[in-house]
Amino acid sequence: MCLIAFDFAPAGRFQLVLAANRDEVFVRATAPAHWWADAPGVFGGRDLVAGGGWLLVARNGRIAALTNYRQGSAAAQAEQSSRGELVANFVRAAHPSETIEQHAQRVAAHAQRYAGFTLLLFEFGARPTAWWVSNRPEVAAAPISPGIHAISNAGLDAPWPKATRLRDALSRARDGANATQAADSSTLMEALTDRSLPADLELPDTGVGVARERLLAPAFVTGDAEFPPLPYGTRSSIVISVRDDGAVALSERTWTVPGAPTAGHRDRSAFFSLD
Repeated sequence: MCLIAFDFAPAGRFQLVLAANRDEVFVRATAPAHWWADAPGVFGGRDLVAGGGWLLVARNGRIAALTNYRQGSAAAQAEQSSRGELVANFVRAAHPSETIEQHAQRVAAHAQRYAGFTLLLFEFGARPTAWWVSNRPEVAAAPISPGIHAISNAGLDAPWPKATRLRDALSRARDGANATQAADSSTLMEALTDRSLPADLELPDTGVGVARERLLAPAFVTGDAEFPPLPYGTRSSIVISVRDDGAVALSERTWTVPGAPTAGHRDRSAFFSLD
């Protein structure tokens, strides 16, 4: 994922509401959200190149999502291992006896194996808990406080314009929901297609140049041939809610032509309960 906003409310009726866009090169082989055949109880899209994921939900109560940390240097982006495995390993409970804190600390201990990332970890059940782990600009791991947060290709709550706008949209959707309804997924899907371009003075400086910063600045990245070496942009959008009784609602929208919302989309939904 390259843009995520979420409301973590462990004591609320809806313990999590999350909205996110996945940006990727258009030609990278990808499977849309589905139940993984080799990991029963895991639902989400899959990277068919390295086998990992970017946002996954599991019946065991675990959810994980990851954004890349943007850096201008190609060398700085080199990685020994796929970042998608960080998402898959947590939800699959590769180390079932670990607490979420222990898992986060173990990821941090080996974080330099990967190109820049920020990983979000959630565990729901008797005591809902959330952690984040990042390896840029330095390795860090810490619990996530209740409330609304947003992240793009930087650290958690870095005030990038598109992250701030999506966080504000989530706040409005939450405040407009009634006591029996989560934030309206259609409202959040609309926010995920926002192509507003901030002023140049508001753009982050990640070392890729102003022209490229402009192309990457909207919530919905249209992309074009100017993205070397391959066209790149928003390929899917997702909204997830987790109710206090363990009911999960997930909506994924895959864009028919990546980066082109007017070309149409395919929708997938899932409703299930956590164990």
